Amino acid sequence: MLVLTACSGNFNGTVDGQGVPVLWTALYGQATDEGGQVLSVTAVSFLSDCERLGDWMEDGRDIRADAYQGERSQDDIDEAAERLRTNDATHGIPGDYWMAQVMYSGAVLDDGDEIDVGFDVDHILGVNFTHQREAPDYQEQLEDGDDGSTDRFGTDEGEAHFGIRGDTIDIEADDLELFDPSDDDADADPVGSGTLRLSAKECPALSAIVEEMLAIGPGASAIGD
Repeated sequence: MLVLTACSGNFNGTVDGQGVPVLWTALYGQATDEGGQVLSVTAVSFLSDCERLGDWMEDGRDIRADAYQGERSQDDIDEAAERLRTNDATHGIPGDYWMAQVMYSGAVLDDGDEIDVGFDVDHILGVNFTHQREAPDYQEQLEDGDDGSTDRFGTDEGEAHFGIRGDTIDIEADDLELFDPSDDDADADPVGSGTLRLSAKECPALSAIVEEMLAIGPGASAIGD
């Protein structure tokens, strides 16, 4: 397995006819208990750090949650859109960037584990790509759900190899085949393929998000019964 020298990554392949730039920042959050492990790895094509990236993601999620509560008046939507724009600016988020995410749920990972992409009886492993092509129109997103500024791609084939080095996780996901989730044709050809390599550092802020999303507490399991 290739071991990257910094917390970064790259994708050797194409997505919808495009190359993916270097993923300069790669971080992960996790939650574990006796039921197993949930791992969320995020890599982006701009320079950031744990605090900034974690705060941006958490603040954005909280702003959207606030906007969807109550009657959702036009004033509420306007205020939330402005808060989301400020959140981007405060945390140095560019208008055009790529993001790769690896999501895993299953038994606690060991160094050298090889996991197939997809759903199985004992694990779930997803590899997704997002291309934010321009600054989002948060007003339209909050009103209609989508503003057309973001391209999303999933994978339904591939295998990921995991290397564990202290608080660093190395991932090499090869033979990936990408699809466009907005395409209703189940027989559509793949829109991309390649190998994703990441070397990600643990980020407490992202782990807090994972734990909060899963509501892990005494007697609760990260994976389920």
